[in-house]
Amino acid sequence: MNERDLKIGEMIKAEIEKGDRKKVIKVPQQFLARGNLIILKVLLQDEGMKGVAVVLDRPHQYLAYLLHLHKINQKNISYVDAITHFSGEKIEGDGSITYTDGPFHIELLVNAFSEGYGTGFKSRSINLREVDFILIDNIATMLSYNTLGMITGFLDDFFEVINGINTIMTIIPIDSRAHKELYNVLKEHVSDEVDMLEVWR
Repeated sequence: MNERDLKIGEMIKAEIEKGDRKKVIKVPQQFLARGNLIILKVLLQDEGMKGVAVVLDRPHQYLAYLLHLHKINQKNISYVDAITHFSGEKIEGDGSITYTDGPFHIELLVNAFSEGYGTGFKSRSINLREVDFILIDNIATMLSYNTLGMITGFLDDFFEVINGINTIMTIIPIDSRAHKELYNVLKEHVSDEVDMLEVWR
């Protein structure tokens, strides 16, 4: 990571240590992958948290590779992967990975946190009382596969589950300028936001 990345990491660290535990982080679309990497470095390495990355943009292997490349220990991260099945990548039965049937049924994604999710085999459900955070990597990607109404329904169900466990930190990065309607839906659930839009310039 370069000097700017480390500076951004320090800013994010300061923000997550205060305010509400549900946060929208405003990041320019072209820097979302980089932003997610920095966020996970802060959560996993700096804060020593245990959590779940919900990957909606690319197969989890991509994010896992970036974490490995930057020497960020992955023993405390699990993945909910909505893309690998759709992309044709190999489905591996690793206990730290919960696969969904693909990105076209986001309304079913919340099952990964309750009853488990099957894609030819039964994935374990994620015990939310064992995790400190959930990061949803790029919720706006789902607009390519689902209506805004379907995504809204998922977010309603997701936060209903999350709100029952007030120790979990939920972080959702989004470019609020590029996806104003979806951002407004998120703001119905999340009052705390971190504006990182100008930092990346």
